[in-house]
Amino acid sequence: MFGRNKPTHALSRKQEELIYEAMAAEMKQGRREGLWLKAFSAANGDKAQAEARYIKLLKQSLIDEMIIGQTLAEEQDAREHELLMLKKQARLNEISEELKSLRLEQDQLEDTLPRF
Repeated sequence: MFGRNKPTHALSRKQEELIYEAMAAEMKQGRREGLWLKAFSAANGDKAQAEARYIKLLKQSLIDEMIIGQTLAEEQDAREHELLMLKKQARLNEISEELKSLRLEQDQLEDTLPRF
């Protein structure tokens, strides 16, 4: 039913749609002055060109923010996983020490029992 790349392209198109929705919502609130100045400067003061450039810059900025957010989340997940592994290792070390102590105690008890 689906071609080899159709689901991938569908996801890509849906992501792009969501980016444009975010752009529309942000543009209703106003514009990012730094991006606007960059666009206006690149357009040599041509307001129509500056608007088009601003939209491209805003899109890329939102994509960059998503990538940065995802990267930070992945790094946080990795740190949390590492911390969990360290806690598990510490607990295993505690159990190992308890086991050694119990074996020593068992050996000492066996030494005090009479042999038959």
